[in-house]
Amino acid sequence: MLIIGKKLSPYALLSISGLLAASDQAVKWLVQQSMAYGEYVSVTPFFNWVHLWNTGAAFSLFANGGGWQRYFFIGIAVVVSIFLIKLILENRHKGEAIAYSLILGGAWDNKLKFCLFLD
Repeated sequence: MLIIGKKLSPYALLSISGLLAASDQAVKWLVQQSMAYGEYVSVTPFFNWVHLWNTGAAFSLFANGGGWQRYFFIGIAVVVSIFLIKLILENRHKGEAIAYSLILGGAWDNKLKFCLFLD
């Protein structure tokens, strides 16, 4: 059952996280398959969809770090995932639990990115 009283099932919340991470990886794969590196598509006058690789963290931070950053960010993603799963299982409020599951999906996606190099 997805809703138990005023709470959402932890299984539903974890499914949201998994679907979010999987859909982001699918979009990255589609971009790799359909766009050449450096190619862009103008979506609006102020937003372009661009195929580029980010070899570091946000805005290529630590891009020339020599490889240690991969394990560092995987470790952070694991710790954050454990903490967020704990918060989801406590599930105090529906909105709060959904927010935690969305953040968890992002953490899982980042962990996949650093494990599979799909950015």
